[in-house]
This record gives sequence, C-alpha cells and structure tokens, in this order.
Amino acid sequence: MDWDLDDSRSIYPQLKELIKRGIITGEYAPGSAFPTVRELASDAGVNRNTMQRAMAELESEGLLITNRTAGRTVTTDLSLIEQMRRELAEQQVDTFLQEMRSLGYSLQGALAEVAARIGAAARASCAFLRLAAFLCITCFAAALSTAAEVTRSWLSI
Repeated sequence: MDWDLDDSRSIYPQLKELIKRGIITGEYAPGSAFPTVRELASDAGVNRNTMQRAMAELESEGLLITNRTAGRTVTTDLSLIEQMRRELAEQQVDTFLQEMRSLGYSLQGALAEVAARIGAAARASCAFLRLAAFLCITCFAAALSTAAEVTRSWLSI
C-alpha cells in the first residue's frame, strides 16, 4: 500500500481512509487475514497507537473483525463493502462538483465537460477496437490462407 500521508492533515483519519480504500478496492480481500498493527505502522512510518486508533474505527464500522486467536480479518459482508464504495464515490463526485463550481462552472457546464471527456475516451476506445478487429481479421485471413496451402499440398501428395 502506498502510504502517501499529507502533513497538513491529522494522520489517523488519513490512515483510516487509505485502509478503507484498500478494502473497497480489493487490495485487502474479503475474509483475508489483515496485517498486524505493528506491520502496518512500520510500513506507514507512523506510531503504533495512531495505527491502532484508525484500525479500531474501521472495526467499529464493521470493515475489520478481530478474532482473539486469528487476529484481524477483513469483513466478508460484501453489501457493507459495496455501501462503502458508493459512499466514497459520492464523496468523490461532491468534491469534483465543488471544484468545478469554484472554477466558475454551472452544474450543466461541469456535466458537459464530463460528457466531452467520456466522448473522447469512447472515441479512443472505438479506434482501439477497430484496430484490434482489423488485426484479428488480418491474422485470421493469414491463418486461412496458410491452412488452404497446407490442405492443397496435402491433397496433392
């Protein structure tokens, strides 16, 4: 995990956000064993108490589960993970809209910019798909030609 921490913000909420994102994106798979506080604190270069505080909050949210004998594991509650994914997506959209508003865009203007980017990405994707189809057809035609030559030579034997 990339522990890119911002010194201008409190550390433990950032740790909580990064770990939550890791669970949501599947970096930490549902039901898998979760690294220890000591391991994560060492990796992140933070105090163990700070990491423990972040993990305790994730445990209270239900994303981490503590088993006395097995340590911590990631929840297997896929609906909870999906709910957290939606909440994070909503936050990202809200942040985007606030930024666009600060740049002077209306909601319609911001959506028009998004639509233009999606259109550009779709056009690039279509161009790639056309190229891939052309290459497949070319390879298939070459394979058919080779197969026809092999069949002709075999029949002439």
